[in-house]
Amino acid sequence: MRSAATGLAGLLALAAAVTLTAAGARAQAGGATAPGCSPAKRTGRFVISVPVAGKVRTALVNVPPGSDGRTALPLVLAFHGAGGSGRFMERFTGLTPVANRWGYVAVYPDAVGKFWQSVAGQDDIAFIGALLDAVEQSVCVDASRVYATGVSNGGGMVARLACELSDRLAAIAPVAGGPYAKLPPCHPDRPVAVLEIHGTEDAAVAYSQVPPFLQMWQTLDGCEARIVYTHVALRALGVSRPFCPGGVAVDHIEVLGGAHAWPGTPLPGPGHGSPLGATLRVMRFFAGRRVATP
Repeated sequence: MRSAATGLAGLLALAAAVTLTAAGARAQAGGATAPGCSPAKRTGRFVISVPVAGKVRTALVNVPPGSDGRTALPLVLAFHGAGGSGRFMERFTGLTPVANRWGYVAVYPDAVGKFWQSVAGQDDIAFIGALLDAVEQSVCVDASRVYATGVSNGGGMVARLACELSDRLAAIAPVAGGPYAKLPPCHPDRPVAVLEIHGTEDAAVAYSQVPPFLQMWQTLDGCEARIVYTHVALRALGVSRPFCPGGVAVDHIEVLGGAHAWPGTPLPGPGHGSPLGATLRVMRFFAGRRVATP
């Protein structure tokens, strides 16, 4: 009972924080004019099935309540960690209440087996490409405002997607992600905005891999070497490389003493109760960004 109450309290706190920022985020996300769909497309919550390489892959899709099916909405992919599922990732991050208020379609893919193939093999890359095709056919989505976040092994998958699907992603935000050092060589055909969130005491995916990953994206995105440091939250340092062509940025939040976790998760365990709310930070970073031109 106490765990349930604690989780509920976390969700209520998250919802309150979202209310304060939702209007501004909607304005940023929508822009001056938004493309539309005619006839109206699918709304509500549903599981979408996608055949890939002889297997049927699935993802949970949540379209914000009140969507008319005609207004094109931004979309965020959220990748679970090892051994998880799309439905668990939804609960773990508390992302759906934020996406609903801010007007984003939230998509939670399911891996086959325990791990995403962020290191070897192409099946998961093909799956996400096909998944985006299927969702964009079913739901009224603005294909220029597609984003991806993930935790742990899911964060490593997100990092690889930025290299392989840079023509479809405006920004990524791996949280406690990796292992970045084992990813294949990265050759995006256009810039991708990056936010990386990581605890310095992460025992599962060492923090030492983070600086080379950020340096790589600084180079790939053509950013200047100048770094801006900010106080983000208690024991959370912002490390930003904002001076990049085309309005992209390579940002990092260093969680001082942080463990392997999604900071601010509404579920009990590591990260619960953190003053740094990763979900809101990720969504604020995504807001208003569009797929870059080559």
